[in-house]
Amino acid sequence: MIIHQAEEGGLWAEVPAIPGCMTQAETMKELVENLYDAVEGCLWAEVPAIPGCMTQAETMKELVENLYDAVEGCLSIDMEQIPLKPDDSVMELAV
Repeated sequence: MIIHQAEEGGLWAEVPAIPGCMTQAETMKELVENLYDAVEGCLWAEVPAIPGCMTQAETMKELVENLYDAVEGCLSIDMEQIPLKPDDSVMELAV
């Protein structure tokens, strides 16, 4: 995620791996809490729509385990390609 200082005060963050997934807050603690909710909501709505994001397995248990890896791989991004301002912060969020 990329954390920005909001012009009107407080913070806002975006998750570049999930287009349109963002949130805001007054404090860093509140922002991180809001990010968990935002990512969960974005993933619930968007994961089925990720073209090419699939996996296979021989058992249901293995399929669920593989699915986590598949989604993580599909949502990985190259941070070198994202322009950052000097006051932006980058934080990894594990879901």
